[in-house]
Amino acid sequence: MAATVLREKRVFYELLISQLRDDGLHEAATIISRELQCVPMKDQYRENLLYGLSSLGKCFQRQQPEEAKRLLDTAIAAADEGEFNPVIMKKKTIAGIDFEEEYVRSVQGDELRKPDKPDLKRFYTSIHSGACGKATFSADGSMFATGSIDMTVQLVDMNHAKQPSAVRPLIRTLQDHERPITDIDFFKHAPLVASSSMDKSIKFFDIRSSAARSFRFLHDTHIVRSINIHPSGDFLISATDHPVVRIWDIEKKRCYVPNDSLSHHFGAINQVRYSHDGQFFVTASTDGFVRIWDSVSSKCERLIAKAHNGREVCSAVFSRNDKYLLTNGRDDVVRLWDIGSGRQVREYKGASQGVTPQQACFSYNEDFVVAVNDHRNSLVLWDTRSTAVVNTLEAHSRTVNWVASSPVEDAFVTCSDDNSAKLWLRDPNSAPSMPFAHPSGLMPSGHPGSSLLPHSVLPSSSTS
Repeated sequence: MAATVLREKRVFYELLISQLRDDGLHEAATIISRELQCVPMKDQYRENLLYGLSSLGKCFQRQQPEEAKRLLDTAIAAADEGEFNPVIMKKKTIAGIDFEEEYVRSVQGDELRKPDKPDLKRFYTSIHSGACGKATFSADGSMFATGSIDMTVQLVDMNHAKQPSAVRPLIRTLQDHERPITDIDFFKHAPLVASSSMDKSIKFFDIRSSAARSFRFLHDTHIVRSINIHPSGDFLISATDHPVVRIWDIEKKRCYVPNDSLSHHFGAINQVRYSHDGQFFVTASTDGFVRIWDSVSSKCERLIAKAHNGREVCSAVFSRNDKYLLTNGRDDVVRLWDIGSGRQVREYKGASQGVTPQQACFSYNEDFVVAVNDHRNSLVLWDTRSTAVVNTLEAHSRTVNWVASSPVEDAFVTCSDDNSAKLWLRDPNSAPSMPFAHPSGLMPSGHPGSSLLPHSVLPSSSTS
């Protein structure tokens, strides 16, 4: 089928695949998804939406205006209750930062919410037998995983971790690597987790199984530094000591690399991350460059050269709306970029990098930027909009290597050389957020965002 036809009918095919998933026909959905290279994210569309639209269409076809009106009124009522938007037909999600929209609203006199100071309290400590270096949350925030130089991954239940006197929070310890863990990622809509290691492997574990060993693995010729799974769960990108990013078909165990050799990095890649819609991915490298790639063609669409004054770029993550990019570098400055224009819009100072590359990330609603201050073994939180430091937390007795943020609440996990990973939650006695005026002098900068490209993932690239 012609690519232009697929592009024009992309939403229809996404609805079809989503409907098949809703009906439990996962194998059929996977076959169509692979054939059309069309992969809707889980929960992108309201449940049974295609069936509802077909019912509405039948009413018009049979000239039953009253029944059609009833269906539309039901949809509008659901939208008024915040269940879904009947125009774009998508589920309501947590809003993040959007400087352009906030500026327009402030000019119009709308009252905007002011983030309150996030007073954090330690709720749980996970102990490894060696330094803890990585952590991540599941997509629904129900659990988190920590990785260590002891070559194990620990899975922790969030609900139990919030209640110290309850059932033991540790779900399982996964141990199938032969060298330290370098990264961890959960599948978005399957009970699976993947981990990478200095043993040059990527391994996949079934969370439902009692087995501590992996059921599938991918092997590289270089040490794997970072991994990230596409929202569909079918593909994975990895960063290694080699300057070329890898794109993996997980089921087929096939590895692809971008065709254009002029777009490759000149040094090892520290971190890779997909955009939330899966249409792009970003690479942050020791060469000081940040590159944003099209997931379909594997072409580099945006280059941010010398993002941190030519110093090593340690991490890069997308904002919720995929309009902004947050990077951390060896110049000890966290920077926020407008992807559409490639221009910096904010910078956050007051945290220093350690020996190992450390991540900067957003809080769940992007009110705050969070990073590690290596000099004080602490966690630093900035107001995303004003760039002011709002909290500094002495987190560990030794070097803090990593911080991860929950996607659904103000919860963070810090990892340290003291062999521990600590869960921090907002103190329940904290004050609620209040309205605020847009900070003066902080007008939005750059293009409102990058254009949307075909929603697919399998790259048109060469096999390595």
